[in-house]
Amino acid sequence: MGLTKGKLIPGLFWGLSLILSAGEIICSDYAGQGSGLTLFIASGPEERFTGGEVTLTRGNGTVLSRSHFFLYADGESSRESWCSLLGIPSDLSGGTYTLTCRLSSEEGMVMLQKPLGVTEREFPSETLALNTELTDIRAAEDPRKTAQAEELWSVLSGFDGQSQFLSGPFVPPLDSYRVTTDYGTRRVYRYSNGKEAASLHNGWDWAAPTGAPVKAVGRARVVMARERIVTGNTVILELLPGVFMVYYHLDELKCREGDLVEGGDLVGTVGMTGLATGPHLHWELRISRVAVDPLPFLSSELIDKTLYMAKM
Repeated sequence: MGLTKGKLIPGLFWGLSLILSAGEIICSDYAGQGSGLTLFIASGPEERFTGGEVTLTRGNGTVLSRSHFFLYADGESSRESWCSLLGIPSDLSGGTYTLTCRLSSEEGMVMLQKPLGVTEREFPSETLALNTELTDIRAAEDPRKTAQAEELWSVLSGFDGQSQFLSGPFVPPLDSYRVTTDYGTRRVYRYSNGKEAASLHNGWDWAAPTGAPVKAVGRARVVMARERIVTGNTVILELLPGVFMVYYHLDELKCREGDLVEGGDLVGTVGMTGLATGPHLHWELRISRVAVDPLPFLSSELIDKTLYMAKM
């Protein structure tokens, strides 16, 4: 993919002469549905950026994805740069969108923009028939489910610029498995009462025997390890600022909230707790709250360091 440097919008803010040389968004020109996008903003002694956010919008200004910047330093370089990881929704139509970065500095606010092309991919579809028990788990009203959903979203919306744990590609969470549902599958739930509901499948389902060890994909902090009604025994790992790995339907939890784990550490075992029709692991990657495909990061890093090197 090519790289484009988004330009500073002139005449909008004070101190332009101090930051014009660093007024660039450096990222890929295109991103696929369900992918993670790395963005860099140069930051040196003359810029003094203190933070900011990036949004992805369509022509009418609707915000489709949002994230924040954190100060990133590559282990092989002494220079720091502002970095953000943005999730591209899997159901976003192909086309051209706008990236807008709003950065704060000692001289005021700076806004940078550049276009981003979103490319489409094919996703499978499936219909999943639920028995009465599973229909109730998904469809029955329950204030506990509402509270748990709000709690989950609060965790996945967290952003701590100091939480830079992960380095390197993911460790596979299972040693042996059979894929039962792909990321991005367009799913229809067929309830026992004859009604149906459409849904996006936000992760991968890997079938494995009950009790099979489930491993941390990399160095991370455990921010959730508890039972939930819909997702059963659930573990969430914080990998990087605003980046979380999610494990659902575990049989046993093998970690506790607040633990620091390394890639390959045991965090749970395969099960079929919650809304599950058989023993499997649902693993899901959230970047800036958006569910993206974790599979590419088994062979590449979440932070695209080629961009980092290209801008130096």
